[in-house]
Amino acid sequence: MRLKNKTAIITGASSGIGRAIAVRFMEEGANVVAVDISTAVVEGGAPVIEVLSAIGPNAIFIQGDVARSEDVSHVFAEAQARFGRLDIVVNNAAIHVPKPLAETEETEWDRVMDVNLKGAFLCSRAAVRIMLQQEIVADKLHLPAIRVDRAPADGIGHVIDRDDVQPTGGLIDVIGLERQAARRNFVDDL
Repeated sequence: MRLKNKTAIITGASSGIGRAIAVRFMEEGANVVAVDISTAVVEGGAPVIEVLSAIGPNAIFIQGDVARSEDVSHVFAEAQARFGRLDIVVNNAAIHVPKPLAETEETEWDRVMDVNLKGAFLCSRAAVRIMLQQEIVADKLHLPAIRVDRAPADGIGHVIDRDDVQPTGGLIDVIGLERQAARRNFVDDL
């Protein structure tokens, strides 16, 4: 159990990759805070909290929108109140507009940027604020420098390491944000 007694907040946890991460973290012994705007499971099946609760008792589901600072503050306050600390944040919540660029409305684009970039910023900022006030429990902080790109056309996720990063409509910004937060607040050798 590699994550025993670690507390993880996972956004976009109702379905897909976020759901799989939440399940795996529970299997590895983590306290899991599953966050999503909806309890609906895109690919079908039981709600994520039911799946997590079948694995162990240390999981909660909080419905919230990562693009709203009030919701993010609530999520992080609840996680800290329930589990006492925060060790891991997975900024997985993301959306896309499933139509060609020429048909995409500005409001749709704004929503994508709000969830995909602003959401990662709000969650990372909330995490850093908590982590800076708690005792460090590891000698070394290891940040796996990977991200998962979703390929809507074929439904296949692609794992890319930080040496193979290419601009992909905002994902590069999220990686930079997270590396900057870690570098400035926790480690010097990223």
